[in-house]
Amino acid sequence: MRQIDEAAQTAPWFPKFCFEEHTFWDNPDVAEFTKQRARYIAANRLAYQKKLASLFHLTGLTAGGSFLSVGAGSGLDVLEWSRRKVHATALEISSDLRTGLVALYSAMGVDVNTVLGGAESLAFPNQSFDCVFTENAFEHFAYPIQALMEQYRVLKPGGRILIVDGNILQIWRVYQQLFVEPKNTGGRAGGWNWLRLRSQPRDVYGSGYLCRDEDWHTPGWWRQRLLDAGFEKIEAATTSQLFHPKRPKWLHPFLGQCLAVASKPIKLDGP
Repeated sequence: MRQIDEAAQTAPWFPKFCFEEHTFWDNPDVAEFTKQRARYIAANRLAYQKKLASLFHLTGLTAGGSFLSVGAGSGLDVLEWSRRKVHATALEISSDLRTGLVALYSAMGVDVNTVLGGAESLAFPNQSFDCVFTENAFEHFAYPIQALMEQYRVLKPGGRILIVDGNILQIWRVYQQLFVEPKNTGGRAGGWNWLRLRSQPRDVYGSGYLCRDEDWHTPGWWRQRLLDAGFEKIEAATTSQLFHPKRPKWLHPFLGQCLAVASKPIKLDGP
């Protein structure tokens, strides 16, 4: 995975979003989740900006290109990328989150198409996007292989898929999942049962739809899944290799999240 050396620039929406009260989300749990994200960004502004700039570089997008964010969540990555003159679509399965995204993007004055729907059946025609981006969402998809095939379908020939997801070898995150997450969720998620149940689709968070409980993998796992799905030019590593290249090489597999980028072949036999 090549290093990206791009200067971090403070986005114009940072002061308004991160340092003022906002009321885009009516659901208190969703509002708290998003405020936590905003507080994290406020405390790590330059690092966050450099991360987004590096990830955007990996998408290969240029002005006028189109990208889909699957499982958009708080929508802050989409908010940043939309100012780069690309056509952005944010897909979210939670109606509460999607309602907040509509209000957020309207307040920030950016044109983002927000769609309510699941990852396993994307409501878009074949070959619709130049890039499909998914961050911290595949680990929750009930049927991740089906979701991956759907992303292949909606990508244009030559388009790129970019995935950032949990790393089962990241020791401190595994520790948090085993001992901290049960306290945060009242025992609904995490704990020792997580090791046994994480790959089983179930209503983990009481949201009313099936998902998986932090079903993390490794870069090697992602490389094989992308190859099986028909992608080419596959790069799979950890975010540590991208953002902290001076660390000892033997440490990279155990630090950072899984990071994978691949392209859909230009010559196709199917969708």
